[in-house]
Amino acid sequence: MSGAIDGQAHLGALIEPARVLRIDLAGVTRIDSLGVREWIRVSSAIPETTEIVWVATGVPMATQLTMISNFADRARIESIHVPCRCTRCGLEHRTTCADLGQAELDVRRSTCNVCHAPLGLDDDDRAFVASVLEALEAR
Repeated sequence: MSGAIDGQAHLGALIEPARVLRIDLAGVTRIDSLGVREWIRVSSAIPETTEIVWVATGVPMATQLTMISNFADRARIESIHVPCRCTRCGLEHRTTCADLGQAELDVRRSTCNVCHAPLGLDDDDRAFVASVLEALEAR
C-alpha cells in the first residue's frame, strides 16, 4: 500500500480470500479518522481463516496502533519502520526492525546513505519505539 488512507481509500481488495494476507505498509504516508474507520471496517470483514501480517509498518500506521485498541485487531506485526537519524549529518532515516526490543541495535547496524556514518535514535525516536512496544504488549 502507498499514499494516504483516508475517506477516498479503496481497501476492499484486502477482503479477498487468502490463507495469509501480507500487507506491506511502508508506503503509507498518513491516515486520517475516515481512513481509520475504513481500515477497521475492512479489517473486520477479512475472513477469520485468513492470517493477517503487517510488514514494514510505517510511522502513520504504528502511531494509530498505539492509540486505537482494535486498530490492528488480528494482525501479526512482522516489522516496523523505526525513525532514526544519522549521527553525523542528522539526516532522518527509517530502519525496518522485526524485533522492537532490539531496535537500538538494529539502528546502530545501519548507516546513512549520504555520509555512511552510523544511525542512532534520539529521545523522540526512543519514545516512539517504547509506545509501539507497549501497545503490542497490551494486545
